[in-house]
Amino acid sequence: EGAARRGEYPEILLSVRGRLPKLRHVVLLAETVQPGVQTWTEFLGLAERTDETSLGERVQTVSGSDIFTIQYTSGTTGMPKGAMTSHAAYVSNTDAIADRQAWTSAEVVCLPSPLFHALGCLMGLATVTAGGAIALLERFNAADMLKVMENCRATSVAGTPTMFIAALKEFSQRKYDLSQLRGGNISGATCRPELVREVIERMGAEEFGL
Repeated sequence: EGAARRGEYPEILLSVRGRLPKLRHVVLLAETVQPGVQTWTEFLGLAERTDETSLGERVQTVSGSDIFTIQYTSGTTGMPKGAMTSHAAYVSNTDAIADRQAWTSAEVVCLPSPLFHALGCLMGLATVTAGGAIALLERFNAADMLKVMENCRATSVAGTPTMFIAALKEFSQRKYDLSQLRGGNISGATCRPELVREVIERMGAEEFGL
């Protein structure tokens, strides 16, 4: 969206299409009109052009083993990579996350991680699976994260170690009401046990874990 506001998107699009010849559609999550790019509203409007018969035929061509997404992750190695994940793997993973953390429809999960990252997307879908609410940040900032948690009365929070280190530093300088917080997790990079203990003890997330 930032690139679109600066008028850079056509050049970026040409560059990407040159390297990805099978790319047919680019959707911008904004209403900024750009050549060769669909706005979010235009994209949603395409559903009205698909009849029930065509929809049924397309549904039959999709299986649980098909690749659902390619997501950026550092995983257990710390090295950036694009991970290809199937529909079935994502559904079972998000179900397990929600079940393991005993999330319910009363859950309010703060997600400071971007949704294009495996952590943010998985936790977001797990929240949806449980029927809970997601409190999103436009971009990470420790003070904003804590303000969102306070204002939305977050019951859980998921982020990377660096995010929680910054949040704990901010929390030591100004107190936030996190009385509803009971759990959450750290992922995306190697984490010291001491950091988890700090989050539990100082932020009051008794059910917090790796």
